[in-house]
Amino acid sequence: MTKEPIELPSPASFMANGAKEAFRVLFNDSLYSPSDLNSWTYYHLRSAEFKGDGYCIFCKRESIFVHHDQDQQLTYHRFSTRRAPNESALAEQAWAGTVTLHCQRDRFHTYTFHVRCVSGTVEKIGQYPSAQSIAASDVAKYRSMLPKEDYDELQRAGGLIAHNIGIGSYVYLRRVFERMIARHHAEYAKERGEIDGFGAMPMDQKVEALAAVLPSTVRDFPGMYGFLSKGLHELSEEFCKKHFPLLRSMILTIVEEDYHQEQKALTAKTMRDEFARAKGEATALKDGNER
Repeated sequence: MTKEPIELPSPASFMANGAKEAFRVLFNDSLYSPSDLNSWTYYHLRSAEFKGDGYCIFCKRESIFVHHDQDQQLTYHRFSTRRAPNESALAEQAWAGTVTLHCQRDRFHTYTFHVRCVSGTVEKIGQYPSAQSIAASDVAKYRSMLPKEDYDELQRAGGLIAHNIGIGSYVYLRRVFERMIARHHAEYAKERGEIDGFGAMPMDQKVEALAAVLPSTVRDFPGMYGFLSKGLHELSEEFCKKHFPLLRSMILTIVEEDYHQEQKALTAKTMRDEFARAKGEATALKDGNER
């Protein structure tokens, strides 16, 4: 019996994963939170060009940020090559430097990150603009879509994660989620009547009961609230920090879905009202002509 050959990842896939991980370290990692470093991530942080999507606080919109080889500034190093080292050699090397990313819309819009690589780990030790400024600006575009309390608490969640506090940030995300469900419950009760025993239901049952009026993101990820609760009671700081960007993105996706649904309903109402007026005018013209 012959064994099927094992397919190994291509060098191109290693390069792509290294670029993706380098961008994640810069944009998503909290300060002074070391994470495991692989050779291709190290290579991209040191010298290779890479890019990724992020929010530009200067353009006030999503953009693509690019790292160019010539932007690299070394603070200290202990090796003689810019090539990706093997994994065993990586643990023995040390490097710290400044990595600059340029907004592709305007090259003068720059984000600067100070990074330290030592003993097989990578750690972000400084940045400008601050993570809190980026997080706050990212949420700012949702100000008109959110009640003030939700907006303020999403800002606080971003501020906590910027200061390396993961579990505390989940408190605010969970509170925002709870109020979203409460608003949809009020909408449901107004249009269809109260749901028996709703107040005593656990959150997963509430989500199921409100499925007809909830955004698709809530329906597609019914365990979101349980995950946030688990973060408060069981999960580690590091785990919570690692997954905060995903959970916040899910919350903001719900916000966008609600907003677009409201706008769609308003547009439909405006069209109905205008069409009713147009029909009335047409009827009046017809009656006048018949006279």
